[in-house]
Amino acid sequence: MWTDDKPTMVLTFYGHAQVIDKIVINSFDPEKRSDFTSEDVAKSYCRNINVLELKEDSWIHAKIVPINTPLYLKTFLPFAFSTVILELDDLALQKLVKNTETRDLAGALKDVGADVLEKVRKNMSSHAAQVLKEDMEYLGSTVRPDFIKKCRDSILDNIRYLEAVGEIAIYPSNGIPQGDAHE
Repeated sequence: MWTDDKPTMVLTFYGHAQVIDKIVINSFDPEKRSDFTSEDVAKSYCRNINVLELKEDSWIHAKIVPINTPLYLKTFLPFAFSTVILELDDLALQKLVKNTETRDLAGALKDVGADVLEKVRKNMSSHAAQVLKEDMEYLGSTVRPDFIKKCRDSILDNIRYLEAVGEIAIYPSNGIPQGDAHE
């Protein structure tokens, strides 16, 4: 039995577009299991919830939250690709790039601002940045919008996963969002 394991809290948000329809609070209690820590179970729960694909503009997002810590609603709403890339610190962006297929990254970066493209490139090795440049050139100038959206959604899902399991923070460590997270 895990004697020093504390309950892990998870908030699960259900919504559509920019609206939260329902919030569910789950407590993963270590006293109810002996095989895994409550944090392991909570991470697995978040991972499974956050990969669900819902119809139209509906969404669901689960996030491990610290007990007795202020939370900011903005961190739970859907966010826009360019904005969240610019919000990530360099270490988080490096972890994201490492965990993202080059093809998805190339597709997602089509038609973004120079500031977003530059931030991603400066957080890659020179070889990886060259491969990304070649992949973007290979895609050409007429990339279908649905392909770009699919690539961006894939990366946003990856960001949500990395954030849910504590690998990265979307906003600064003080928890206070900067700027508008929606486009």
